[in-house]
Amino acid sequence: MMDISWEVLNSLVFSPCSFRERLEKRISEIIALVEADLDSYTKGNSPRPLPIVEYYDVEFRSFVNEMRRVLSKLSELFGVLTTAKIENGHFHKALEWARAERGENSLLALMVAGDHKWIGLWIAVRIAIEHPTKANFVETLNYSLEKDRNIRLPTWRFIHPEYDMARPQNLLEAFDFAINNVLTFFENLQIVLLDGHRPSNFKVGFSDVPESERDPEAPMRCAFELASM
Repeated sequence: MMDISWEVLNSLVFSPCSFRERLEKRISEIIALVEADLDSYTKGNSPRPLPIVEYYDVEFRSFVNEMRRVLSKLSELFGVLTTAKIENGHFHKALEWARAERGENSLLALMVAGDHKWIGLWIAVRIAIEHPTKANFVETLNYSLEKDRNIRLPTWRFIHPEYDMARPQNLLEAFDFAINNVLTFFENLQIVLLDGHRPSNFKVGFSDVPESERDPEAPMRCAFELASM
């Protein structure tokens, strides 16, 4: 568990979080630059071309690939804390196992089913990037001047028959949701999988750590205790 935790948290800090911070910094810099001379970018017959966020598409694709790696590592918890044999990243198989072993309405099955929706989204996005088709692709949209002379900030959109995400969306918000979902799922999954996985003479307890008391370098939401019965 410690090895998995280290890889998951280390990956999140040095990859997805870094991608997000770089993009936000560059977007903020361009906003300040454009706002300082807005008329030259929006008025006249030949307005100045808008600056762009360099490597915007590359950063997005890198984020998606790192999400795949983190999710694959998360799925290893099933093999560590249960008897399940789940291939890396195959959460649909984990859901089948949870329903069969713990029951349709078990906390584990319900939790994995709920989280499988956002996990499935990022899996679908990765597949669309690696194998795009006319009906299934991802598009990143850099700064642009619309027909009404309004400036559109960098966004992204996802064309897929099962998702209503064809309209441009805020990429930084998508990153935030993904990172927060991973952290919450990782913490909750450890707790739920520990149920039933301990010697009969031991018990595992956990408690919430108030946000103000969390270590900034390792802000764990739960504290675990192992004690004899």
